[in-house]
Amino acid sequence: PEGVLLKQHPDGVALEVAEILLFNPGSAELAPRGRDLLKEVAQRLAARGDMIRIEGHTDSQPVVKTRDKFPRGNLALVVASFLTAEGGLPAERVSFAGFGEFRPVVANTSPDNMARNRRVEIVLLSPDR
Repeated sequence: PEGVLLKQHPDGVALEVAEILLFNPGSAELAPRGRDLLKEVAQRLAARGDMIRIEGHTDSQPVVKTRDKFPRGNLALVVASFLTAEGGLPAERVSFAGFGEFRPVVANTSPDNMARNRRVEIVLLSPDR
């Protein structure tokens, strides 16, 4: 689907998913479309046996924490938890890391670029990682 990109990653192969596909704006709760997408991803990954690292990325805007919402940096944890709890992936195969604004795919010079940098990458780690 649009907003999902399969790409080479330094540690293997990654499925890059735009934040807006997984979460409602400003929320760390998975949107229904995000839940459906992650269930499909988990189903496809279940038989493969790869070690998986979920990476969370943001733009350069400061994260504002509110009482009822996670900072955006915890999105990787939300996705990893969903993939194990509801997606059925074994917890020993799934790890997560939050990289914040430190690994942008494009410069944070426009709203469109900032939206592109807000993403989750599901990395299928090479066997030597």
